[in-house]
Amino acid sequence: MSNPDVEAWIRALKDPARETRQRAAQELGMIRDPRAVPALIEALKDRSVRWNAIGALGAIADSRAVPALIEMLQDEDPDVHWWAIQALGEIGDAQAVPALSEILRDGTHDERWWAVEALDSIGDPSALPALLEALQDPDPDIRENAAHALGNLRDSQAVPALIETLKDRDRDVRWWAAEALGMLGDGRAVPALIETFKTSDDTVRGGIIQSLIKIGKPAVPPLTTLLKDRDRDIRRFAVRALGEIKDPQAIPALIEALNDSIPAVRGSAALALGKIGDTRGIPAIIETLRDSEPEVRRRAVEALEIIGAPAVVPLIHALLQREMSRYAAEALSALGTGYSLPRKVLADSRLTPQQRVETLEMLRKLHYRDDQRRLHYPIPEARLFCEQALQEPELSLKRGAREVLNWLEGK
Repeated sequence: MSNPDVEAWIRALKDPARETRQRAAQELGMIRDPRAVPALIEALKDRSVRWNAIGALGAIADSRAVPALIEMLQDEDPDVHWWAIQALGEIGDAQAVPALSEILRDGTHDERWWAVEALDSIGDPSALPALLEALQDPDPDIRENAAHALGNLRDSQAVPALIETLKDRDRDVRWWAAEALGMLGDGRAVPALIETFKTSDDTVRGGIIQSLIKIGKPAVPPLTTLLKDRDRDIRRFAVRALGEIKDPQAIPALIEALNDSIPAVRGSAALALGKIGDTRGIPAIIETLRDSEPEVRRRAVEALEIIGAPAVVPLIHALLQREMSRYAAEALSALGTGYSLPRKVLADSRLTPQQRVETLEMLRKLHYRDDQRRLHYPIPEARLFCEQALQEPELSLKRGAREVLNWLEGK
């Protein structure tokens, strides 16, 4: 039946045949027409249709059903409680919070678990006290679920309790507490997250690192101190986090980490400097191209690729140094060959017009060959190259060309 037949299904809720009444409730839930709500509330009195009616009311998600569904939480059939809790979560009306909070205190394991889910779906601040209390639930599944719900609630009042939950005896609960603190993004959590990080396994450490990344800048100073930790894995995790946060204040510590005794830390430090993208890191990354470990060298090339055009001139200078030429050539090749690299330079707004012209001229004059590779960028002089670029469809390239031409005309 189509939507216009909703009235027929409403009438079918009173059909003598139980199967017909059940199907009518199911169909009304799929149609989701609010006109069916009063009849479905009435159908809650029919024990043979009750589950179907509750499911339909949850699917329609009309707040008029909330009081009747709250009454269902007192039904003698425990399975009805589960269906009613789920429906209340689907409706998402805050008037259900007190009843669901009560379930969290006195319900069965399954009821408490679904009550947390429902409160999470409702997302109302009035659920905060009940969710904080649920962090003390005897069952770790419910503590874990409560931590996740508190993260979604985005209420900073939860920070102290979640910090305390980082000490929970269950690993998964600790992981979700860290995740929630990251979602809240409150800098007050950083010292506790760092301390928990030091004593956790890799699974929890991974969650903590993600949270510190979300918190961002307040996490940078304590993360840089971890770069001197004795544990190589702690140093590796910290370097990765600093690269994801991308705060320039980490650059000196990351440059120092390029001398770490562990190749994985050195490679991660080079990549982190690339992700931050500050030109102050370029000379140190270029120097790392000579690292004894191939994986570290690959990371350094990857970092220079990420930085892009601002790394070109320093690489060309390195190319002229005998001991660096092979490594610099490899990195320049990774940045682009033929016309691709000059186009990147012209389109890169981080460079001033003058820097773009100077870089293009250096590329135009570059003729490098060794046993491994040949570097040659057959472009015309800057003005003509820019005039040609104005005919290209790529907007960033055209914009860069116009900026350079305006600068040349104003010289």
